Amino acid sequence: MKVMRAGNKSGTLTAALPEPFVRGQIRAGRGAYALVSSSVLALVDSFGDVSVADLRSPGIRAGTVPADSRFGMSETGDARATLWVRERSRGDAIQSDLRGVDKRRDLWGLDCRMSSRTADVLEVAQDQGIRVLQAGLLRVRLTGGMRVLAATVSPDGSLLALTVSRRGGSVSRIFDIVRGAMVGELPIKNGVVAAWVDNTRVLITAWEWPNSALVEFDVLTGSSRTQLVVHHRTVDDVTIAENSIAFTLTGAAEPRQLVSGTYNELREDSAKASTPDGVLHTRVGPRKLPVIVMEPTMELRGTVYLFHGGPGGRWEPKYSPLSESLREMGFQVVMPNLSSSSLPETSAQWSKSSRLGESDVEDAIAVIKATARGKKIIVGGQSYGGFVAWQVGRAMENIHGVFCLGGFLSPDNLRRSAHRETRELLATGMFSTVDAGRRLPPLFFAHGGRDTRIPSEDLLEYIHDLGIEMTGLVIDEMGHGVTSDSDAAQIYPEMFSWIRDV
Repeated sequence: MKVMRAGNKSGTLTAALPEPFVRGQIRAGRGAYALVSSSVLALVDSFGDVSVADLRSPGIRAGTVPADSRFGMSETGDARATLWVRERSRGDAIQSDLRGVDKRRDLWGLDCRMSSRTADVLEVAQDQGIRVLQAGLLRVRLTGGMRVLAATVSPDGSLLALTVSRRGGSVSRIFDIVRGAMVGELPIKNGVVAAWVDNTRVLITAWEWPNSALVEFDVLTGSSRTQLVVHHRTVDDVTIAENSIAFTLTGAAEPRQLVSGTYNELREDSAKASTPDGVLHTRVGPRKLPVIVMEPTMELRGTVYLFHGGPGGRWEPKYSPLSESLREMGFQVVMPNLSSSSLPETSAQWSKSSRLGESDVEDAIAVIKATARGKKIIVGGQSYGGFVAWQVGRAMENIHGVFCLGGFLSPDNLRRSAHRETRELLATGMFSTVDAGRRLPPLFFAHGGRDTRIPSEDLLEYIHDLGIEMTGLVIDEMGHGVTSDSDAAQIYPEMFSWIRDV
């Protein structure tokens, strides 16, 4: 049993990491992730540590703000611009001034990207334990574990477009802030509101796996039309200013890049593209699960299965330094969307699921039996994905090892969680685990010392009691999951070495 503790280290963040992590950074010149707001450009590393530069002097940073991959910035572009980020260890929205001298304000309960104009009118309060989103006279109760995925206010400040998660997907609605009433629900399944075109038209990012699209919804007429379809890729981070639009595109094996132009020039088929070499978007098993399969870039050594978090997570065609690094080690990488994912194809099955850890594990086993290649089979995931991987590793004799990143191995590991949604999920009693007598595969785990969602103490105690062959890391300054290059630089070299040797 090997457990190490480490604090986040300074210096060159990617020095110990493979080349795919460098390719995932806009600082490496590949346009990995960017948002334009007048004269300000936000740049990030492979996971989302944000630096801010002025477009008029690209080499000058205005400041550095830790964040994860969902953030928004003010639309003024002036010196008092504010950056809204999701704080990594808590999952709440926080306001920070780019110069570090202005206000900092928490918006507890919001998990979304916002402009300062939007955030300035939003507050989150509690009413008898229920979170309430407030904007002017508007009060929206967030019940049943719902959380805000995206929110944007019309240019004249009268309307709020809001997307909230709910079990098995998401729903988007338009609210009248002045009257404090709902205008209507957007007829777009599993879409997320992105930006207002003008005071009556709002743009939504929508999904039909493995393609994404930008769809315009007219509040006055209730009609919608597709502005852009992106094949085998993900469109995100939409910013609109007058007639200009900027957004990012990424795909499996393709680093994120910035696309900008005139809104009126968008065409429905303007982003058509073929699937990158060695990448297959397919459907597997009796439930026809959407799966991404990526071929190794060198001689085949085996297959690594990556399970998404959640429940309610999903795999989209997005660039992943982790999967690219595994491909360059000679592994086929398979990323299945399980029954509990939030894709429309699986949400109906998830809503009927009675036990977490049963249907997802059955899905995973079916995918492994259909796609496994090579001599070595490794399974792993972050958060809930680590739990699924551990159950699969115990149920299948041919699994060589399991890795769990910021995750848990048993529902008992969640009993002291400070995260509301985690406690609510645990209280449902929906978790199920494999028989106690099953095998205990070799384990690699990495966990954040500041993870309040899944406290490291309960996980460590559980692993110690198992008495199994394992290698573990606890990163003192890390929150929930591996979300920055500094986290990755301490974890992935150890994990890659473990994968080679296990």
